[in-house]
Amino acid sequence: MRGGARKEGTPRLDGLRRFLKAVKELGPTSVYHAARVSGLPYITAYRYMRYCLEKGLVVSLREGGRGSLQLILTERGQKLLEALKALAAPEPTA
Repeated sequence: MRGGARKEGTPRLDGLRRFLKAVKELGPTSVYHAARVSGLPYITAYRYMRYCLEKGLVVSLREGGRGSLQLILTERGQKLLEALKALAAPEPTA
């Protein structure tokens, strides 16, 4: 793998952080709304949703209107979001 390359199916950390943050802030929400709030293209948010469901980072409470899932963050997803936020935060200067 070269510089920015990553294993197929593994999301970029910044995009994953933005997606998880949107799901947390919106509460039970659709992929569409999480994509809009996070600024991610819908297809990217959909891939993140599938990844997060597989890894237990989000769960779907039920199907909403027109078959959309209603996603919420799990405790595991919350812990990962906090870790990703800490990584994104600037280092404190001495």
